[in-house]
Amino acid sequence: MSPLKKLQPTTGRTAQLISENNALREKLAHNGIDLNDFVFGKVAPQALELEEIVIGACLVDSTVFPIAAKTLKSAHFYDQRYQIIFAAMQSLSDKAQPIDLLTVRQFLVDSHELETIGGAYFLVETTSRVGSAANTEHHARIVYQKAKSRDIIIFCTDTIRAAYDGSMDIFELYETLQSKLFIQSLCPVFIGGTANEVMKLAQNVPDINAMFGNFFKTDDLALFFAPKKTGKTILGYQVAEAIAKGEGLFNNLVPNEAGPKRVLYADIELGLSDFKERYQNPQSKKDYVFSDNFFLKFLNPENFSFEDGRMLNEIEKLVMEHKPEVLIIDNLTALMKSISDADSALFAIRTLLAMKYRYGLSILVMCHTPKKLGHAPLLSDDILGSGILLNLCTSVFGIRRSYKDKSIIYLKHCDTRNKTLVFDEDNIIQMRIEKVDNFVGFHFEGCGREDDHLIKKGDEAEKDIFEEAITKYNSGTTWPKIKAELGYALTPQALQKACIRYAEKTHAYIYVASEQKFVNWLDGLQDSENEKPKCANKTIEVITF
Repeated sequence: MSPLKKLQPTTGRTAQLISENNALREKLAHNGIDLNDFVFGKVAPQALELEEIVIGACLVDSTVFPIAAKTLKSAHFYDQRYQIIFAAMQSLSDKAQPIDLLTVRQFLVDSHELETIGGAYFLVETTSRVGSAANTEHHARIVYQKAKSRDIIIFCTDTIRAAYDGSMDIFELYETLQSKLFIQSLCPVFIGGTANEVMKLAQNVPDINAMFGNFFKTDDLALFFAPKKTGKTILGYQVAEAIAKGEGLFNNLVPNEAGPKRVLYADIELGLSDFKERYQNPQSKKDYVFSDNFFLKFLNPENFSFEDGRMLNEIEKLVMEHKPEVLIIDNLTALMKSISDADSALFAIRTLLAMKYRYGLSILVMCHTPKKLGHAPLLSDDILGSGILLNLCTSVFGIRRSYKDKSIIYLKHCDTRNKTLVFDEDNIIQMRIEKVDNFVGFHFEGCGREDDHLIKKGDEAEKDIFEEAITKYNSGTTWPKIKAELGYALTPQALQKACIRYAEKTHAYIYVASEQKFVNWLDGLQDSENEKPKCANKTIEVITF
């Protein structure tokens, strides 16, 4: 007799409870119910309805079993009948035989298991509730989670029982507990085996296809970047609509090989008024009709927060609700603590990468980049923390306004993994923004070279940056902050000196050191009363290096 049983009193109220408990066990057993299935008054974790739907979907659609088999084994099903059926499907799959209602039935007949599951009628009945096989992967994941919950309960129950009755040496029990918790993970981080086994596993993975040419393909985690007021969101909507319809862009120069996809666009920038203005005719009030595959979500002005991690959680909720195949997020900075925080950018990308694998998504993340000097080409290094981010992303592309023709915006593919850079610096896509049929979008203007849209290095090339830097400095912004906001390559001190040189050479401003500001050249040289030079000596003193 175990020590636990020796301690149990057998008289009085306790004896009555034991008697009632045994009577309850006998009553439940008579009705085919095992009291061991109940823990703290709850039935063991299960999802019988979803188990039936997964099995039924596999019987209805021959392409579904490989999707379910990526997550499930027969032992993961709670109902023994579904265990038998799924094992039969696995055996057929291993022999490269088709899986359908007839082949599974015949297999069960040959293995003398058809009557065990309830006959052919039960097989047919499992298919009756299948409306669509589209969500099988999601259903299979829930079935798997329930199975792992049961495993945890069994493991913990066995451990507690062994600790109580002393059937195992306590040190051996402790080592077993450590081994189970830290070595034999119920849901391992890594999967695989021999290279040949991995290749066999890879056969069930869908092929990679272009959705927005080589810029953005299925199974990608891609980054799309642009300076402010360049048309980033306009192109984002255009790409989303094309993918939702299964169409290519720019006279199919950028093809779509994947067909129509269910797209979720999380817009953390645009407002409803801007959206209406872009996709409605102001005279006729006629709206552009988007694809039904295009799901668009804006921030709720009455309930949103940029608290750390909040946006990522909310986006995952949207993914679970709408079950997209493609997720587009506009933009990365809304997921970060600050626009200059590389660590939070890395955290956001890592979280999205995990989400990509968890839900089988292709993800396009849009982000702002600082202004660049007019002579510098568009590079993936322009992205904050690019060295680390690029290791996690599969494709990086961006757009930029031409310095030669302000109406032209060009698209360039900057970096990629295992793909060809078709549209690099020698073959950029040139575009203009136009509104056609109530849709604001980019229209193809031909291909060209990036050099043709840049200007030679010098003051003129840097004019836009110097003008903006001077304006910011006069408004009280410090040089380090100006350097960060404009993305200037050199130090804050070098930027200050460059602005002063620019002022001297162009006669646009005079830098007044005593007042710590730039003043208009004419205002600085003449005094309203005597028309004599003002601050001339200070100017010469400051701008001579």
